Amino acid sequence: TTAAAPERPRIIAETIPLLWQTGRAAQARELGASALAAGGLGSEDEALIRLALARLSVPFDFSEAVRQARAGAELPGISATARGRLLAMLAIGLSMSGEHAAAEQIAAQAWETAAAAGDRTAEATLTTVRSAVSFHRMDLDEAFRQAERSAALADALGVSTSLWVPEALWYALLSNTTGRTAEALAVAEEGIRITREQGRTAATRMWLMTRSRIHLETGRLTDARADAEAASAGTGDPGPGNLADVTLRYVMLRVALHTGDRQTARAYAAEAMRMRSDRAPVVRHFGTWMLALMADFEGRPDRAMAELDEVMTSPAESRPAYAGLIDPADAPVLVRLALGAGRHEPAAQAVALAEKRAVLNPGLTFLAATAAHARGLLDNDLASLVRAVRLYEDCPRVLARASALEDAGRKLAATRTSEAVPYFETALALYVRAGAERDVARVRRRLRAAGVRRRPSASGLSDAWPELTAAELRVVRLVARGLTNQQAAEHLSLSPHTVSSHLRRAFTKLDVTSRAELPWLVKRRDSGE
Repeated sequence: TTAAAPERPRIIAETIPLLWQTGRAAQARELGASALAAGGLGSEDEALIRLALARLSVPFDFSEAVRQARAGAELPGISATARGRLLAMLAIGLSMSGEHAAAEQIAAQAWETAAAAGDRTAEATLTTVRSAVSFHRMDLDEAFRQAERSAALADALGVSTSLWVPEALWYALLSNTTGRTAEALAVAEEGIRITREQGRTAATRMWLMTRSRIHLETGRLTDARADAEAASAGTGDPGPGNLADVTLRYVMLRVALHTGDRQTARAYAAEAMRMRSDRAPVVRHFGTWMLALMADFEGRPDRAMAELDEVMTSPAESRPAYAGLIDPADAPVLVRLALGAGRHEPAAQAVALAEKRAVLNPGLTFLAATAAHARGLLDNDLASLVRAVRLYEDCPRVLARASALEDAGRKLAATRTSEAVPYFETALALYVRAGAERDVARVRRRLRAAGVRRRPSASGLSDAWPELTAAELRVVRLVARGLTNQQAAEHLSLSPHTVSSHLRRAFTKLDVTSRAELPWLVKRRDSGE
């Protein structure tokens, strides 16, 4: 179309989400920005272009999504459908930003406008906002009801009408956060399959980010890292990406901390510093929590609590649900941090919140487990820690379960060493299978202090190398043959840094301290001795 063609603005508005979905987000943003800068647009055309830009901005800049949606909704004389969709995008942008009270207020206004227009597309997005509001209020039954309704509405309407991201993505995140992890994983894998078939690159990356969070919590650290790397920003992205901040960057830091990868952890701690100055409250809170975890990794609990002070004291309406924590299983982590810094008040606050959440949602055993774990740490109470271990037994949240087992063992070891050993050994087996080398090394030290030095049992496993991933085993075999890290890297088409990381993790999992031990170990394992 020519620059003066009357249909050109509408075509631009339709093209922006198509470019975004097929992986050309920077080009999409430039197209919309150029159209707005050229001027001469009617209100309805400008509204539709701003709606497209708001949709585009959601993964990359929550605050920009809010700005574009608000500017479009304030235009005079636009249709009820356009205004309803802009208000729905404004509500979802505010919700994702962590501005919960404002999101609820705008959503109520948007419902009236969407209802008047009979617009079920806006209704699907607004139902997601209702779910997020219920989640913030800790009414998780209602949050699930609204999330299921939103996903069903979006599915019935079809992919071409979705305003922002796959509505089912929120359902997966909600399921994971509340301990329904198997369900969350199934939803995420279906989302990845469908969006790949449809060629929707942007949506696939969103699903990969979501699945990386799920893999992290279920103790599949290698898979979590792989998904996060696969979803990392491409050359066509306009900026770092807020959705990536609160998913893959958070995941990569956590994986690095669990595996003892100091270099990677520092790189993502630097990202967290940037995040802490973002315009969106939720991004700032994620950045703050990441920096607190990094300070704990470095053995500085005072610094960790100093990082969290602002979050803990921020107004409730602008604070992410659960007082700035990322996940219910973070409550015991916060208690441990606070007590290590001699800060009883924030520890007690975290316990009270965890217990309130569990009482309000009695059907979710995972929440009861996190509350018992946090209470046990605060009160130094063995009964609560053992109760947490029991509640975690059927929960797929492997890292949270292993942490409770370790804490119960630590309490027992003070007076009844022999009774602590089974708790430590079970925690060790879980950490080994997760690939959490730093945690493995810590629990092995606890077992040695208790007079035990043996590798975790591999009963029920036919593989001679149950501890190692396939990549780690390939490196071990090459090094056992006498190859250097550089030679192994060339043989496997990997970087020397990656080979070094694989070897370091293998050493921790196998409980060996030098390369000289590997030839004997490989020979013994492979011969079945």
